[in-house]
Amino acid sequence: MALLGLTAPTALTGPADAAPQTWTQVDSISPASGPVAGGSTFTITGTDLYGNDPKATLIDFKGRLATNVNCTKTSCTGTVPAGDPGNGTMNQTVNLMVSIDTDGGAWSMTDVYYTYVVPPRVTGLSPNNGPVGGGNMVTITGTNLTGANQVTFGTKYVANGSCSSDTTCTMQAPAGTAGIVDVKVRTANGGWSTPTPASRYAYGVPTVTALSPNSGPTAGGNKVTLTGTNLAGATSVTFGPGRNATAVTCTATSCTATAPATPYSKVYVQVTTAAGTSATNPDQNLYLYQ
Repeated sequence: MALLGLTAPTALTGPADAAPQTWTQVDSISPASGPVAGGSTFTITGTDLYGNDPKATLIDFKGRLATNVNCTKTSCTGTVPAGDPGNGTMNQTVNLMVSIDTDGGAWSMTDVYYTYVVPPRVTGLSPNNGPVGGGNMVTITGTNLTGANQVTFGTKYVANGSCSSDTTCTMQAPAGTAGIVDVKVRTANGGWSTPTPASRYAYGVPTVTALSPNSGPTAGGNKVTLTGTNLAGATSVTFGPGRNATAVTCTATSCTATAPATPYSKVYVQVTTAAGTSATNPDQNLYLYQ
């Protein structure tokens, strides 16, 4: 009898083993802080940072998406979005989230944080004027001044000075040209301060171009308005030699003052600031006592 041939059973096979699952992970961000205005270029490092398109990864800074994102599997670069300005006095730290889906369908929470730094603010200058040649020391008061690495008077950069606290800097004014400029302070992480009336500095000797009224009683006591240039920060207003006005209040272009009593019939009204004393001109700043 012929024997039937038997064959070994064929091994059962299943689908090919799937590739190990990888998960998006962010390990670090550099720099880890920057100005509230955003605009800084950042780099994050991690694992599996994009899906099918290296430019499609979404990076979220607490509800604000980074722009110009470009990724490899282990790093991404991009531009930090603007933060929430809040009340302008407190830094804000946000937790990054990343999605490799173009529609943001699956977000990965990270343990990486970015701090928005409040910019410096200038609230006062003393003195707030000086000679065109510069060289005088100016005290800048404000907030968030620690770490200042650049200070400008208009377009001119300060070469000498320092900040003794978060609220005070002392700087040597650079040479300038006659007129009013904005003094700005920059910190590495907070960016530039925003110009305000309190941060304006006047270059040049004051000038008095008109008086209103230009006459008054010999007993004084009447209020006189002076108009001109570089008047801010006046240290004195005189009606003739040694006759100081009282209740003096000045802006860059005008002063109000109470005329003193005097035995003279005609005097020149002059203003003195850190930059010098205004000149005399009979057509502009001559005052008559009657």
